[in-house]
Amino acid sequence: MPIEPVTLSGKSVVLRPLSRNDVPAMRALAAGPRGTFEWAFVPTPEQVAQYVDGALALMERKAALVFAICMPDGELAGCTRLFDLQRWEWPPGKDPRQGQDVLDAAEIGYTWLAERVQRTPVNTEAKLRGRARPAGEAAAALSAHSSSLCCSSFARSRSPSVPKPFPGGIFLFICRWYSR
Repeated sequence: MPIEPVTLSGKSVVLRPLSRNDVPAMRALAAGPRGTFEWAFVPTPEQVAQYVDGALALMERKAALVFAICMPDGELAGCTRLFDLQRWEWPPGKDPRQGQDVLDAAEIGYTWLAERVQRTPVNTEAKLRGRARPAGEAAAALSAHSSSLCCSSFARSRSPSVPKPFPGGIFLFICRWYSR
């Protein structure tokens, strides 16, 4: 199954394939305020080149689609990826997209954003763009899963929609979107 890089554009965000050219801008983001990165792996400025190389290796192996999250003007705001790319085995005659070489499911995650765009439409739209079903593009998935670890009292205090954690401080929030 061909898994090809794709650019997805929306009102608040553009998701484009991550590249080595993004290393300088990612270093600058990683050097910015890090107080909200407590529950996500965000590379330090020194780790950015290795982080990008690892992401590009996943893309080369067709194991993930890794995106630079950009503002509409092209300014880098973060990074996200589609991973755990799945093509299901359907019973004969039951595949709703018979003959199409597309994914059935993918997980959306490994997302991190510069502090200045957190709690803005950028994160929400980046997740929705990643779930988009553009005609004929490999990013189309029948099911997209978004997993977020919502442990931070900082995040909960700024967003009433963030669920409270189970005892022990961990709450795993999984959203599923199914195409029609």
